[in-house]
Amino acid sequence: HSGDNMQAADFNDVLAYFAGTGFPYCNLNRAVYGDPYGGSRGGDMGIDNDVNDIFARPTEAILSIDNMSLSEDKKTINITTSTSFSINCDDTPYGISYVLTEDGITGSQYNYFAMYASDYAKNPYLGHLTKLGTYYKATFNHVGRALYGTWGVEGSLSGAIVPGETKTHTYDIVVPENIKDINNVHVVAMLVDNKTGEIINAASMKVADVTAIKNVFGNNQAATIDVEAGSLHISAANAVATVYTADGRTV
Repeated sequence: HSGDNMQAADFNDVLAYFAGTGFPYCNLNRAVYGDPYGGSRGGDMGIDNDVNDIFARPTEAILSIDNMSLSEDKKTINITTSTSFSINCDDTPYGISYVLTEDGITGSQYNYFAMYASDYAKNPYLGHLTKLGTYYKATFNHVGRALYGTWGVEGSLSGAIVPGETKTHTYDIVVPENIKDINNVHVVAMLVDNKTGEIINAASMKVADVTAIKNVFGNNQAATIDVEAGSLHISAANAVATVYTADGRTV
């Protein structure tokens, strides 16, 4: 983004090293470059081909988010990741980067396709845009808000790589002031080749899916609630926990 309320200075290095000379432009994993619609090879929704190619590639490592919590003042996110490699290496030429993205950001969108309605009106992917004005109000998801470690947080991974051995990293993310609603934020952990900058693998978790509540008091007893590896853990003395689904049913 440039010149709007979605622009974040944290991504200036990414734009400098991995972006094109103008907009619109896209970069997948800092390795595949092209148009955000036609992709690197062109054609209707050609970007799908690039995405599918990336998913089909083997990767030398698996990255997962093991634990994440939000401080009670909602100013710090603590995250622990695990990385397991399938290769041997005397050192670790990789690092873990973290990105905060936010959904539900509203703004004005310039509409290129309104000026070329006759060319795109019947396009199954873009036709609906020809019915909108040159500028229209839009809601944007996955907006990059902050980046921690363009080439990987220093010291996040170190030592020799042994196949099957897991390396862990714990990091405190300070929530920036440009976040509008912390419940709409995702934390994306990325395994980065710190020589090329390429993103090797990634994992994401929504802040709203974890709890900042460490202790819930009732009847003079303390209940501890934690989220770990995608599971909810509740422990308490002389207490009964009732879990409900989103539609109100008891689990």
